[in-house]
Amino acid sequence: MKKFQIVSLAIVFVAMNVCCAQGGNDKEFEKNFKELTLGGALGNSIDLSQMGTSFAQIAASVVGSDKAQAKTQEYLANQFETDFMSVVSPYYKDVMSVEDVKYLLERCNTPEGKSAVEHCAILNGVEGQTQIQSMMMPVMMSALQGLPYEKIEAVDCPESYRTKCNEYLKATGSADDLIENLFAAFGQMGQQFAGEDEKEQLEEFNAMMNNLKVFMVENLPVIYLNMSYGEITEADFDFFIDLYSSQAGKNYMEGSKALTKDMMNFSMQLVQKFSDWLQENK
Repeated sequence: MKKFQIVSLAIVFVAMNVCCAQGGNDKEFEKNFKELTLGGALGNSIDLSQMGTSFAQIAASVVGSDKAQAKTQEYLANQFETDFMSVVSPYYKDVMSVEDVKYLLERCNTPEGKSAVEHCAILNGVEGQTQIQSMMMPVMMSALQGLPYEKIEAVDCPESYRTKCNEYLKATGSADDLIENLFAAFGQMGQQFAGEDEKEQLEEFNAMMNNLKVFMVENLPVIYLNMSYGEITEADFDFFIDLYSSQAGKNYMEGSKALTKDMMNFSMQLVQKFSDWLQENK
């Protein structure tokens, strides 16, 4: 397995912003959990097309390039959700209960919750994540190389709105602490997969990741603000701030942070699940 395939997968899985959990009565939990996350109650989406590209690279080395795309699509359609949940659940089972999941689900299914989820989908959905990437790409390549770049300018909006947006990002894990955990995981990946003869490449990789972290800390909140203004109301922000300030919401985010810190191991497990399935279904 090439190390950069693992890193690529990790980036995909973090970007999709799907947080999973398991605990208590497994069947009851799974039913409610799928509705909450994979069912879209929280407004999260999985970009299967982007994920499929990474998986297809792995499949080509197992079943050949001629079968890689077809086998990848078969896996995503029939087995991925089961494997995804089985890998993710250990990060949450000690911090979330069935009651926590039910509470979050009930809140999201209220008229207030449904409205907030619908509006905030511009940030959390596949289209939103694609838009964020398109806004970052023109300057991100310069940032990665440590070259000067023009900072993204924030939209002109009321200070109260800017404050609410920042509180929302902090409550939902899009703030600096999650970025720190993410790039700590990237550092672990580089250290894990760099061979003795690749120290120079590792130094270059670490330097690029540090440049990217600085770029994201400075610009990601601005991008979220620019995308939110005119689409998401302060009331929508208030809903999620309150939701994630609850004990159930805090437990949910605790699991999310644990997952992000262990992203390398998480990605390797999911890749192994896919590889095992390929071996059994050639």
